Amino acid sequence: MLILSTDSLFLATAPLTQLNPNTDVVFLLDASKGVTLNVYQMEKDFIVSMATQFNVSQAGPRAAVIMYDSFAYTLVRFNETTGLKDRVDKALLLGLPRRMDEALQQALRMLTKFGRVGRKIVILLTAGLQAVQPNVKSLSEAVMPLKELGVQTFVIAIGLQLNDGDIVNLVDRRQDIFRSEERRVGKECRSR
Repeated sequence: MLILSTDSLFLATAPLTQLNPNTDVVFLLDASKGVTLNVYQMEKDFIVSMATQFNVSQAGPRAAVIMYDSFAYTLVRFNETTGLKDRVDKALLLGLPRRMDEALQQALRMLTKFGRVGRKIVILLTAGLQAVQPNVKSLSEAVMPLKELGVQTFVIAIGLQLNDGDIVNLVDRRQDIFRSEERRVGKECRSR
């Protein structure tokens, strides 16, 4: 069983704490309806901690943050990594239904427009199921353009609302899905 912690991060077999300087990481922050304040704070703490461990900077690995509910909003762009902690800390819950497909599409736009040549990673944090609404893309359809671009995706599933069937198509390997109980995200997550 793989462990995801803020002290030592190993996702699958690739240690992300030793990222190549040309790596771009996009965090997708779930700010949708049903996310508790506790979970939201833990998500934000996780992102800040991982960005610190990745040693993000303009010259090294870069990070961007997209927050989402029914819409996706860019919170931190790749060129704004010096303000990442402050922007993430100040981000407010949005509260509309959850549209992971919108977040994935926004990540694709960001990586194709502003991404560098090199490794590309998307880390999707989610506390629940994709909303059932008109015009919602399936998660497998939404992630396909990212996979075609060579993006490696990881999922941090928080709470008990998700089963692997809901999110397995987002990743290349089941080991890239990490689960956390609500109180433990940012401290420790176990992969399935």
